Amino acid sequence: MKSLKIFSSFDIRIIAIITMIIDHIGYFFYYALENNEYDILRSIGRISMPLFAFLIYQGYKHTKDLKQYIIRVLKFAIITQVLVIIVGTIINLIDNTYGINFYREPNILFSFSISLLYLVILDNIIKTNNVKKIFINILLILILFSLYIILDIEYGFIIPFFITILFLYDKIKYKKALIFSSCVLFLILFGESIMKYSLFAIIPIYLYNGKKGFSNKKLFYYFYPVQYILFMIIGFMFYKI
Repeated sequence: MKSLKIFSSFDIRIIAIITMIIDHIGYFFYYALENNEYDILRSIGRISMPLFAFLIYQGYKHTKDLKQYIIRVLKFAIITQVLVIIVGTIINLIDNTYGINFYREPNILFSFSISLLYLVILDNIIKTNNVKKIFINILLILILFSLYIILDIEYGFIIPFFITILFLYDKIKYKKALIFSSCVLFLILFGESIMKYSLFAIIPIYLYNGKKGFSNKKLFYYFYPVQYILFMIIGFMFYKI
C-alpha cells in the first residue's frame, strides 16, 4: 500500500489550487453558465478547502517558528480582505449589478489563522492534567469559536471540523472508526448541499507520502489574493461586454 502514497505536500497544494481556481471560475462567471455547469464547477471547488486545511495542519506540525507562521497567515488574510474591499468598491461604483458580494464574510485565511491558535490550545489541553488550565483552555476555544459567529467567517465551523479530525487522527488509536464516523456526520450535516463533495479531498490526503516536495512557502499566500483579484476584475469585464 505504500506504493500508493504518491503525493507530496506540494502536489496536494497544486491540487488544492487547481480546484480553487475551478471554484472561482464558477463563482465569478456565474452569469455565463448554465445551472448544472455552475453546480459542477462549485462542487469540484469544494475539494480545495479541506486540502488547504490539511496543509495548514501539516504546517503547524512541522514549522520551526509557529508564531511567525500564524502571523504570516493572518497578514495575508488582512491583505486579501483589504484588496477585495478596495477593488469591489471600485467595481460597484462602475456598475453594481454584477451580483457578487464583495463585502461578504472574512476570507478563508482568517479561519486558518484561528485554526492555528485552536491547535495550540488543543495541544495545551492534552499536555496538562491541571483541571484549572483545561477549563481556561476550553474557555479560550469558546472565545475563538465565537469569532466565527460574530464575524461570519467564510466556511464557518467547517474548517475547525476538519482541523479537529486531523488533530484527533494523529492522537487516537481508532483511526478508521474516526474517519468513518466523521464522514457519516459530515454527510448528515451537509448531505443536501454541494459541501458534501468536500469529502473527496480524502483521496489525495490518503495518498500523501509525508514528503514536502518542491518547497515554496509563499506560493499560496501570494497566489491566493492575486488570483482572487484577477477573477474579480476579469469576471466583471466579461460581464460588461
